[in-house]
Amino acid sequence: MKTSWNLVRRVLALTMSLVLVFALAACKDSKGAENEGNSAGDKTQSVTAEVETTTKKTETTTEKIANDEEAQKQAAALAETLEDVLEECEEWGPGISGASLRSMSNAVGLVGWAVSNSAADLSEDILRTAVSLCVANIDAEDLQTIETNWPAVSADADRLFTDYDSAKLVCEDAGVREAADKALADKNAKDDWKALNTALSMEI
Repeated sequence: MKTSWNLVRRVLALTMSLVLVFALAACKDSKGAENEGNSAGDKTQSVTAEVETTTKKTETTTEKIANDEEAQKQAAALAETLEDVLEECEEWGPGISGASLRSMSNAVGLVGWAVSNSAADLSEDILRTAVSLCVANIDAEDLQTIETNWPAVSADADRLFTDYDSAKLVCEDAGVREAADKALADKNAKDDWKALNTALSMEI
């Protein structure tokens, strides 16, 4: 009888131990899920805040020239010509044959646009509004392609100023050596490109 009772006690003790283990495990999983949920919520809020901040900045910039008809016309004209240049960034992608040549060609085109329009001398409001209008006119699929290609194009444009000895060989192969030489001959070329690059990087 005593032996049977001891056996029962052992079984009960083992059962209670297992119940406690499972209870603790469930509690831990619940807390982990809660933490993951909080983390995901924080990330979503962060991304949403970034989008809202960018939108507000663009709206504020546009509002600054809303009552200036001449500035509006200038920004619209700049946006139209810039869109023609950016369209070339829609026609290729990383990994395709000739991508490095297309990237350099696009880079030279953008630097040339910046120099031709004296981007560094434009008011920040007009330049940013022009870029915003330009990007707004590009459909979502094409814009996604531009965003994918942008790091390479931007890096190649920078390379024109930092390592032209090697960049000019690529320009030669891409058929834009003459355009590159012409753009870089302008003493304000680097400042013009910096102004345009800053404005574009805020939108792309």
